[in-house]
Amino acid sequence: MQNKLNKEQRDDIAALAAMKDSEIDSTVVPEVLDWRGAGVGRYLAKEKDKYTASNGREEESDSVG
Repeated sequence: MQNKLNKEQRDDIAALAAMKDSEIDSTVVPEVLDWRGAGVGRYLAKEKDKYTASNGREEESDSVG
């Protein structure tokens, strides 16, 4: 799934990226300083899933029985 941004959104992101940290007003949305409860890697694919291609078939087992 690709996230498509319109021109206004792209311009806003470019303007924010060009700002120095000291120029960013974080009073409306305060900066998070305590990350103890953060979920790290929650939305990342498992290592196996990132590099595995599928041909749409289940792998057959070499074992008999």
